[in-house]
Amino acid sequence: MVGGSGSCAGQWLQTERHKSVASSSAATNASAVGPLPPWARETLTRRLFSACAIALALALFGLSKLPLHAVRERVSPWATVGATAASTWRTVPRWTVAIRDGRLFRAVRRAPRDWTPRQIAARAATTLAAFSPLSLGVEDLIASAFYGAALVR
Repeated sequence: MVGGSGSCAGQWLQTERHKSVASSSAATNASAVGPLPPWARETLTRRLFSACAIALALALFGLSKLPLHAVRERVSPWATVGATAASTWRTVPRWTVAIRDGRLFRAVRRAPRDWTPRQIAARAATTLAAFSPLSLGVEDLIASAFYGAALVR
């Protein structure tokens, strides 16, 4: 997927990587194959996680009230973490600060300054769930938040 203002901006790209056995050099060829598919909206600028993964983490932390290390085990694709990160996950509180400051998921109303990260995460998850077209009801707000995150910015 390519953003920006070039000739391929907003286009879905097909890429091929070729490696020369003789010289050990590599080349990547890309060609535009059409407009972005709807699910590509879940990618976020300057974030290592997709919008859906962030929403899932926020829902698990804010709605299910899981501890941060348990949220990390369920959401993060990286199995190995450093010794200081084994008992927590600093990224989720950073996301809640970004939400409170209006830098992430701008559709979520700003929270008061005295709200905890868990309260902000719960508000964000329920707001994102409201954007989901799924009719899952209150019992599965987590799935609705995951789906709604792909549809909102």
